[in-house]
Amino acid sequence: MEEAEITADLEAAHPSKAPVREEIADLSEFMQQKLDTLWGKQDEIESCTIFRIPHNIRKRKKNIFEPFVVSIGPFYRGKESLHAMEEKKWRLLRDFLSRGNHISLNLCLLEMKALEEKTRRCYSETVDLDSDGFLQMMLLDGCFVLQYFLKWRLPVPSRSTLAIPNANQNERSVMVIPCATELQDSGLKFRAKRNPCHMLDISFQYGVLEIPRFTINDNTKPLLMNLVAFEQCVFAEMKKSQLTSFVSFLDSLVNTTKDVLILQQCGVIKNCLSSEEELTQFFNQLCQGLTLMDDHFLAELFKEVNRHYESSWNRQQARFINRIPWVVISLTAAFILLVLTCVQSFFAVYAYFRPPR
Repeated sequence: MEEAEITADLEAAHPSKAPVREEIADLSEFMQQKLDTLWGKQDEIESCTIFRIPHNIRKRKKNIFEPFVVSIGPFYRGKESLHAMEEKKWRLLRDFLSRGNHISLNLCLLEMKALEEKTRRCYSETVDLDSDGFLQMMLLDGCFVLQYFLKWRLPVPSRSTLAIPNANQNERSVMVIPCATELQDSGLKFRAKRNPCHMLDISFQYGVLEIPRFTINDNTKPLLMNLVAFEQCVFAEMKKSQLTSFVSFLDSLVNTTKDVLILQQCGVIKNCLSSEEELTQFFNQLCQGLTLMDDHFLAELFKEVNRHYESSWNRQQARFINRIPWVVISLTAAFILLVLTCVQSFFAVYAYFRPPR
């Protein structure tokens, strides 16, 4: 049925509403203009890869998620505190264009123009920049990042750097585990894993929890939290939530500085922060505002660890083993005292029966 026929039918069915069409004409025109400015094709499956951090995750960790030196992309573009680096971007663009005669400003802009629609569709929300402003932002920010890596001879990061495995489909519903101190008191041992396949290659067998070594420094904190935030934004596509599962694991293990010291002593964690207290605070903030499904990546491991912890046999065995050193010390001391007493008694008896000279 044509649009004119539908309109006529609607007016015939509701004759009293016909004058309203004039009243909504401006609103209709405004909304149609908004629809016409949307990027992408109709019925196209969206594949956003750039998200604004959700407020429930960002509100308590602004120092981690919000840039304080330079803005890349549109979300913090124009922020007053980042204005100083905008001039630096133009200088780095000039340096990039001077790398060879085969590179020109016009060529770069033409390449950016060809990628504009595809790039806009990467954002989870509409970027409020016209075409010229968007192209300028892409070129300045892109050359800034590229020149930075080229200048310092850094490897360009890629998805393969993370080496995150595919999730197992047989995971159970487990959400948390006891902290490191409680697990150690139940007889569980921590060990740094040799030659792990990836950063999430955590295993538990025969009462030993093996964890790949990792370093926590000032760069690790924002990197880890931004990766987790990205995973939360694409939660539907990443059902097993590998990174969220990993930070939940760390958050569960660490409640106090004593837990941090246990993980440091066994070689699992290398702490490059200012203190154990700062690292403890970081771990305790990891899962604030995060959503974790009950069939997450490490759910089966959580279940096995909890089963070990809740076993009364393991607890009694751990208590006995923990008491062995004191029992040995007590028995050794008693034995030495007995020997000294016997020696003293021997000399006393010998002195009494010794014939006079």
